[in-house]
Amino acid sequence: MKANSHVPEIESTSGWGGAISSNNFFTFSKSSKFRFHLNGIYMSRSLAGGYQVSAAHQIDLAVSARFLRDALEITLTATDITKGSGRSFTQIVSGIKQINRDINDSRQIKLGITYTLGVSKKKKGPQTSIAEENKQRLEL
Repeated sequence: MKANSHVPEIESTSGWGGAISSNNFFTFSKSSKFRFHLNGIYMSRSLAGGYQVSAAHQIDLAVSARFLRDALEITLTATDITKGSGRSFTQIVSGIKQINRDINDSRQIKLGITYTLGVSKKKKGPQTSIAEENKQRLEL
C-alpha cells in the first residue's frame, strides 16, 4: 500500500506588523451615575524567529455606577468577551509543518465594590501657586 504525504509550506511573508488599541469611556451626561468602558486591541500577523504568528484580538467591556452621593461605586467588568486572544505559532521542522496553539483563556467577569469612608473636602475658590505666595511674602 502506497502512502502519499503533502506537507504545505508556510507562505512567504514580508511587510509590516503591529498592533492597534482603543480605550474608551462613555457617559451620557455630566450628572450621570453610570459610566461605560470599552477597550479593544488587534495584533496583526507577524514573524517571530522561525515562527509565523497568527493575528489576535481582545475586547473588554465594563460598566460602573455610583450611589450614596458617589461614596459607593459598583463595577462589572468582562474581559476578552470574544475569546480572540489566543494565537497560533506555525513552523516547518525537517519538512513537517508544526502548529502550536496558545490557548490562554483570559476570559473573566469581575465585580468590584468600592466604598469611600469619610468626608471628601473639595477646595473651593481660586488656587494660588507657590510662586505667587512667595512673591506676596517678599513684598511685605
